[in-house]
Amino acid sequence: MEYSSKIDKTAVKLLKSSLPSMRRGSLEILRKVGIRNKEMMTTDLETFTTIYTELPDGIYDLTGEYLVKNDAFEIENYPELAEYNWGETYQINKAQIKTLQRMAKFCSQDTTRPVLCSIKVQNGKAYASDGYKLMRVDMNLPDCFISPKFVRRLATHNTWSFRVADDAIQAENAGVSIFEKQVGGVIPLYDNLFPKKEPQKYIVVDTNKQWEYIFDGSNKAKIVMLGKEDTIIDTTDVFEPKECDEDIIVMPLAGYAKDGTIRISGEQLVKIGKKVAVFFGEDRAKPVYAKAIK
Repeated sequence: MEYSSKIDKTAVKLLKSSLPSMRRGSLEILRKVGIRNKEMMTTDLETFTTIYTELPDGIYDLTGEYLVKNDAFEIENYPELAEYNWGETYQINKAQIKTLQRMAKFCSQDTTRPVLCSIKVQNGKAYASDGYKLMRVDMNLPDCFISPKFVRRLATHNTWSFRVADDAIQAENAGVSIFEKQVGGVIPLYDNLFPKKEPQKYIVVDTNKQWEYIFDGSNKAKIVMLGKEDTIIDTTDVFEPKECDEDIIVMPLAGYAKDGTIRISGEQLVKIGKKVAVFFGEDRAKPVYAKAIK
């Protein structure tokens, strides 16, 4: 007796997303839907989709929105998803899916360069490039490759639980699980294409000629006690000239000249013996002496 059941359009779309292409050729059983232990499943051996169902175990033909029992095959012959050591579970939300959809348009279509055919997530950033255009965004996901095909499958729901194994990724939502093997390879050094802005450096000179302070925009600062060893301290202060008090002069460090003189905030520092005379403010007749900073 022929058995058939109607399934919803979203399930049809997901099941079809991992059916093998007819043009590539494949085993006949892979062009069917398998049901095992209350899970509908399709696979092209690179991707895998499972959806919860109450239908009995067996092999089914997907005809439109209907599953029709096919007794020519046994479910025991249908491939099973391999076991993987999955990492931490992350959440993919609707905004991230929309971002991944935009990034998928930047991926290459050249299958001879498989690394460029997927979105690469690495160190909290996602990269997509076709070798000519490049898109980079912040992305709170573990390091992995995500293909445009996987992104299209993510678009069927607003949120997913997401996890990564060494060579596979998996997303789950309310009885639906989608799986994909990752492409292997290393992405180009994309970050080298982005200009790096050097942190602003400052020099703080104590008018009592006791110490100098160098701040480079990070949380580490260097205090130089005149005549003593250097000391490294932690600080979160960002000094600006307008914020200093009357006892401390703060000026951006602009760099060094070939002759060893130092430029600070457009002012010329004149080297005097082993010290440096810093001329600042309206009263240029009174230099502040400081140890030369190298």
